[in-house]
Amino acid sequence: MNSKPLVSAIIPIYNTEDFLETCVNSVLKQTYDNVEIILVDDGSPDSCPEICDRLASENENITVIHKENGGSSEARNFGMKAAKGDFICFLDSDDYWDEEDALEYLVNIALSEDADVVTYGLKKVRASDGSFVFEKRYELDNIENLTSAELFEKMVRESKLNISACLKLMKRSFLIENDLFFKVGMKTEDLEWAIRFFACEPEISVYFHSFYVYRIGREGSNTSTMDYGHLKDFCDIIDSSIEIINNTDKSIQKPLMSYLMYQTVILVALTGKIKMTKAQRNEINSYLSDVCKKYLKSNTMDKKVQLANKIYRLFGYGVMQKVLCLYLNHRGR
Repeated sequence: MNSKPLVSAIIPIYNTEDFLETCVNSVLKQTYDNVEIILVDDGSPDSCPEICDRLASENENITVIHKENGGSSEARNFGMKAAKGDFICFLDSDDYWDEEDALEYLVNIALSEDADVVTYGLKKVRASDGSFVFEKRYELDNIENLTSAELFEKMVRESKLNISACLKLMKRSFLIENDLFFKVGMKTEDLEWAIRFFACEPEISVYFHSFYVYRIGREGSNTSTMDYGHLKDFCDIIDSSIEIINNTDKSIQKPLMSYLMYQTVILVALTGKIKMTKAQRNEINSYLSDVCKKYLKSNTMDKKVQLANKIYRLFGYGVMQKVLCLYLNHRGR
């Protein structure tokens, strides 16, 4: 029997037949040798179900769950309930890991620092040709003696926090004990989940490598089909998050709210870019303008939020939105 902690790698799958094997093989190639891979076929209409079954027949540590389509959140929840590991990590089925010893390092960090979560960075590549776009590392200095609350605040101040569940190795017990399942039916589930996750005050550690490779621009992906429904979900999440934050320990209220304002100014920019009816745009802008008026000024730990707030205070919401749109266009978002 393997004495190492078991890691459950959960991969929700939908319509990614061109990328699925690369994703799974990047986990199979890990030097860490106590991994169960849970493939959750979310009613995929392509050849993914057959690929899953073949991979499971070839690898005894792969389990396949076939289910009717219910979305990424529901698929992740199915995987979490089936997982037996001491630790859980997630991959999207069109992404992959590009370091074969990454999991070995993650588990060692989690054990040596008794962390509830080890977070790591990512690289973005174009789905069309695999060309490099940019890399986001956790370049944080002088963190050795920080508490998790202090580390969390530093990550917010330096714009290093990432909400994605795919950029975290987590204790399964922490997730289950805090009921950290994903809200089903939401188009922007990671933000809602991340606010609840960090509100539970996990012990946080950092792995400074960015081995998770995220493909952008894939036709049919959530990021390529963002619409009014996504923005409306986002607004609902802001409301629920404010309520959650107000009920957390005061030591993390400020950084949590500041991070929420960072996400809010991103939403302000997206509202100026995404195609929708005039009535829909007015509805979202009216809501966001009210949020900025109430919360933006007093929650500016993040440097980018500080800049957005200066523009807002000098010129108002409309000018701030135009400037933020120009910034997103420059970033290619």
